[in-house]
Amino acid sequence: MIDLALCYVPKRDHNSPPLALGLLKAIVEQEGYKCKVIDFNYKYYANNETIILDNWIDEIIALNPKWVGLSAMSTKSGKMTLMFIRSLKNRAPNIKIMVGGSYLTIPKQKYMTSRDHILNLADVCVIGEGEVGILEAFNTDQKIIEGKQPDLNSLPFADYSDLNMSNYKTIDIISSKGCVNQCRYCDLNFNAKYRVRDGELTAKEILYNKEKYGINSFLFADNLINGSIKEYRKLFNILSGKGLELEGQLFCDKRLTNDDFKLAKDAGISLVNIGLESGSERIRKEMGKSFFSNSDFLKMLGYMRNHGIPAKIQIIIGWPSETENDFKETLDIIQEIAKYRDIIDRVKGNPMLVTDHMRVFNDFDFDYENYIDWSVGDNNVQVRVNRYFRLKDHCKDLNLEFDEFNKDRLLGELKKHVQI
Repeated sequence: MIDLALCYVPKRDHNSPPLALGLLKAIVEQEGYKCKVIDFNYKYYANNETIILDNWIDEIIALNPKWVGLSAMSTKSGKMTLMFIRSLKNRAPNIKIMVGGSYLTIPKQKYMTSRDHILNLADVCVIGEGEVGILEAFNTDQKIIEGKQPDLNSLPFADYSDLNMSNYKTIDIISSKGCVNQCRYCDLNFNAKYRVRDGELTAKEILYNKEKYGINSFLFADNLINGSIKEYRKLFNILSGKGLELEGQLFCDKRLTNDDFKLAKDAGISLVNIGLESGSERIRKEMGKSFFSNSDFLKMLGYMRNHGIPAKIQIIIGWPSETENDFKETLDIIQEIAKYRDIIDRVKGNPMLVTDHMRVFNDFDFDYENYIDWSVGDNNVQVRVNRYFRLKDHCKDLNLEFDEFNKDRLLGELKKHVQI
């Protein structure tokens, strides 16, 4: 018998082991509990995206755990989590179930149809961060536990000893949580306190994993890697010349110098994701991103070009007050960005999705049907989709790679609302 089986259910990216479950395993075993991690998400993709639920439940029952822990991270994994709970409750009602993950944490939306069922069927649900809440779950009569925010420097390294690490291409790593910015469109704003991990500790975990598993590719799971310039510099100084491939997200920060990008390159940064969001400085001010100008952004691209660091540029199409002139300013800055096409990995344009827990929801008078189908004045779903295709064509004309939105289910949803 074991105390806890932590299960990662589909559908999530399967190139890396489940960081959250590896970390939770390390935490509970540090306190004397016996735990095993099972990555059903990887098994799903390894079996040609086939759900073999009965076999998965057999695997759980064979471990004879007191508890099963499930991580619901999205609408897709929320549906799978509910299927898993129902099947497990039917076949092994004696096993208690705890559930956590961002699907339970963000305020409920209409499309989150599985959430109430999960909250009802699970024995314990951790709302918020699970590193402290998981220990409380073992010894509580409460149905809902409000997860407390841990000190990141007190956490152990994630434990992947139950997994075949040769199945994975990269390892996720955390150097901070939360965000230093307060963008009006961001889901993080409901729980946005920024905390940074000591750069030396983050570097030690990266190098530990590289040595133990022979993997040199790491993805920062942070919302941004440059929230603290002090820890950014400490981290990359330690990692310099260690033969790593690192990817992360940063914001356009005027504190970053040419030397900071050289440092990042020497440490192994091979791709950065940057949220430009709009070429209109007026729109960015409304978004809460007035801390950089278009010239600041282009200057940063120049630093990145100096050291051969590729960039993925994120654009939000159809901010509620976006006019045709504002959108043309976005097309204009994309034309300027094209001058750096040798380091532009791709441009990703996202028609704006709005949920009622975003701060922006209270900033405008929305005619709101759902997160896709909303309008403010003349800005409706048809306008946003048309601008999406104009941006796509503009990038094509400029020989810039465009990250197709229709790789995601959402373009299919958009097509239900408008003729494309």
